[in-house]
Amino acid sequence: MASQRKSHVFRVTGLSKERPDRNLKTALQEVLDDSFTEDERSQIKTKITIVPSCYKNDTQRVALVQFRGGVP
Repeated sequence: MASQRKSHVFRVTGLSKERPDRNLKTALQEVLDDSFTEDERSQIKTKITIVPSCYKNDTQRVALVQFRGGVP
């Protein structure tokens, strides 16, 4: 079997429930792209998932950001 690279998942808290998921994902991806070096952009793949906050479900959401291929 081919070995899979381990991924790392980070939680981003305090996201407004008022913004659509698509806008939140786009904004987070833009921040990541601006922060990555050229090498990181070519090697690290990200997946962003927006979920309800387990603490402040009424007013906030959370993003789970998964990095494959390394951690920036």
